[in-house]
Amino acid sequence: AKLLLAVPHSVLLQTKNEEFYALVPNVKPARPHVTTDPFSSELVLERTDVDWMENAKNRTFLYPVHASNSFLQASTRAAALYLLMLRWMNRDYAGVSKLVSAVGTDTKYEDDEAQIFYHLGQISDVHPDSHANTCKVSLAVADAGMRWPWDVPEYTSNYINKLSHVSARCRLSTAEETRLLAITSEIRRTVEIIGEEVKELKFRFWGQWGQIKLQRYAEILASHASEKETSYQEFKEVDSWVRALTRKLRASQLPGTKDDVKHHVLEAFGGYEIEKDVLLTLDNRTAYLERLAGQDGAGSDDPLMLSCMPRPKESLWQCHFDQNFFA
Repeated sequence: AKLLLAVPHSVLLQTKNEEFYALVPNVKPARPHVTTDPFSSELVLERTDVDWMENAKNRTFLYPVHASNSFLQASTRAAALYLLMLRWMNRDYAGVSKLVSAVGTDTKYEDDEAQIFYHLGQISDVHPDSHANTCKVSLAVADAGMRWPWDVPEYTSNYINKLSHVSARCRLSTAEETRLLAITSEIRRTVEIIGEEVKELKFRFWGQWGQIKLQRYAEILASHASEKETSYQEFKEVDSWVRALTRKLRASQLPGTKDDVKHHVLEAFGGYEIEKDVLLTLDNRTAYLERLAGQDGAGSDDPLMLSCMPRPKESLWQCHFDQNFFA
């Protein structure tokens, strides 16, 4: 029963040789928010989701039960991703951590795998182990050339802030943390470069005409249909600008495909910036790990200087209260 706790919609099968298999339908799951039970792991299965069914190559997944009856085996990467997603929704964080290596790749996912992967971003979970698993999955697909379904710098910062509460099974090694911080540094530089280019574009397109022009840029970047509907000259203008951005990133030795640039540009149009407290947390953790590894050139007796958020502006208003009220 414990084996199938995360897959309540499964069917347990047994062969004449007493081999067990779990048959699980490939349907879109969701974990609704329950106000009276904030840690609920109940699932709602969206069996009528047409897009999910069209992308699914397999309508079911068959998981062999190991001879020790202690764990399920995933025969394909899509099956491993689906099981990982179900365990995550069931708040089985240790079980998710064990499956991370099975979903790792250095090539892009197929359509059926990608839809499961991007659905992971819909899981709302602020548990420290959940943040750790998000970081682990981010590392597992870091070389695949895919966009993550979450904000990697923000989740890395959350993991660092809650590090003392992360269980040993889910905690990242020092090497994994160092690699993750390097990735967040690349994302930070990419966001800064594209943000500056978008600011320059907004400065160039000013006034009412400029707003219409910027809106048209966003529509062309956001939808392939808009590319087909626009004029060749307008499309060529946007495409040339995106290509120039891509070349600028490559000149700065930053990874990024044309689709990545479009994604970051749309975020910049929406006003996205990495929060200052997130950047500060990442910088402090990087400095700490560099000191541990002896890479900062400081002596063993030299103090480690870390930064903190500036003190908020103090109000000139005085607070008054009635002492008789507390008597």
